[in-house]
Amino acid sequence: MHNEDMENAGPATKADLESFAAKLSGSASSTEMNLSGVYLPQKISAVAISPDKSKMFYLYPTGSGVGGIFANADGGKKTLIFESPLSEWLVSFADNKTIVLTTKPSASAAGFSYFLNTGGGEIRKILGNIVGLTTLVSPDKKLVLYSESSSGSFRTKIYDLAKNRSTDFGLQTLPEKCVWSRSEPAVIFCAVPKTIPSCNYPDCWYQGSVAFNDDIWKIDTATSETDRLISPESFAQKTLDIINPLLNENESFLLFTNKTDLTLWVLDLR
Repeated sequence: MHNEDMENAGPATKADLESFAAKLSGSASSTEMNLSGVYLPQKISAVAISPDKSKMFYLYPTGSGVGGIFANADGGKKTLIFESPLSEWLVSFADNKTIVLTTKPSASAAGFSYFLNTGGGEIRKILGNIVGLTTLVSPDKKLVLYSESSSGSFRTKIYDLAKNRSTDFGLQTLPEKCVWSRSEPAVIFCAVPKTIPSCNYPDCWYQGSVAFNDDIWKIDTATSETDRLISPESFAQKTLDIINPLLNENESFLLFTNKTDLTLWVLDLR
């Protein structure tokens, strides 16, 4: 685009934003890959991909709230499995047949979290009436890592679904900074802030008025053993506020994003 084109271009609007379900194909050793896929309906408010990458779930606005569509990863074979008068939801997959729906959190509102069965659309509450609630469910659906707002800070806890009880996590962090192991379902990797300034969490962190300087930890929730793996500041030469951590298939690498500048990073766990 030439400079004059940039000067004449108007501001982007919501109508300009499109969601595209893409698939990369080609040789893993090649520097070029083929991209194919389909455009999804406009104004999607949340989307998640199943662990086996074969299915997707997304929310779209309706006249009375939102509808939830379960579909193939290419956007085909769509089924409406969820409807709600509430429009603000976070979505993720616990396993290939279970979706986690959590109300978007605020320090001024009680939050709720549910399991949604992709087969029949049955919904079951797992947590509720927790201010500032955000969640991360273990792959075997036995444990929920969650945080709750608390007097200018927040608490991090583990909820045992079988025993119906919560215990302190031992480290203070947010579920958005963590990822469960799939080979060892009781093990979780988390970015943990070194210090936590006083403010209304998680709102102030979402809004960007507070940024963290994280270390990366490995936690075994079955034995309560904790191991600080590394301080990213030591190799990045700057502080990292980590979000969206992911493990590769054999869990030899931890990938994550720095929230402050959206750069991508990888940690070798071998």
